[in-house]
Amino acid sequence: MQTVNTDYLDAKPIWLGEFDQVLFVLVGCGGNGSYMAETIARFCRLLIQQGKRAQALFFDPQTVEVKNIPRQRFSDAEIGLNKAQSLAARYSLLWGVDICAYPKVFQPDLLHSHYNWLTLIIGCVDDGPARNAIAQSLEQNSPAQLPKRWWLDLGNHRESGQVLLGSAPTSKHFSWAFQTPSHCLTLPSPALVHPEILLPRPDQLVNAPMSCAEIAMLNAQSQTVNGMCAAIASDYLNRLLFGQLKKWATYFDLEAGTTQTRYTSPQAIAKFAEP
Repeated sequence: MQTVNTDYLDAKPIWLGEFDQVLFVLVGCGGNGSYMAETIARFCRLLIQQGKRAQALFFDPQTVEVKNIPRQRFSDAEIGLNKAQSLAARYSLLWGVDICAYPKVFQPDLLHSHYNWLTLIIGCVDDGPARNAIAQSLEQNSPAQLPKRWWLDLGNHRESGQVLLGSAPTSKHFSWAFQTPSHCLTLPSPALVHPEILLPRPDQLVNAPMSCAEIAMLNAQSQTVNGMCAAIASDYLNRLLFGQLKKWATYFDLEAGTTQTRYTSPQAIAKFAEP
């Protein structure tokens, strides 16, 4: 007998608590990150218009290369420029918002000056060390209080990808996720749901060198996969900020034309709690 999944019917909207200061942290300004940059700038502008403080930090140590164009959102005129600085200059001017660029890898201690801000970290990196740094930043969340830091992780392969949202670095941090029956207050971090994302990519393993052909195949991507991933993530941000988000993981496959979503229901979250 086929069972009916009632997760969506039982899902509760995520509640961020009352906030008047929002910090967006974009980690990685390449494929997915170059698409998310303008979304972040637009949300900064929208929040400012509503009387809130909003700021963005962009992190990426890499420069724009010929091979990045046209899949990533850069032009020929930006070749040789740092990706974070280029996007920050473009969108801070376009939308009149405060975006600070860091032409280096993200480190959690760089967020200390914003410890009391609601912080939304948008991870657009595909390597273990960078994601480990983001996961480490969630350790500042208290097990008994509404989380101040959330991690929205974007990842993709050639024609598929996923968007994951979470805030709790350990199961203790989300044991009370539905303490308020009408809302979801916290979620397991992407690293708890998919610990494999913290591992190095095959081409980053020193003891397992890959051929040029293997590396090229690993890095090959559809021209539309980043746009799709960013569109889903942008909708997550929109619904999260305005108290309408009832999902925390979405998986898509462009070739098959399918999507699968996990919803914020007690039974869905309980699957990731310690026995």
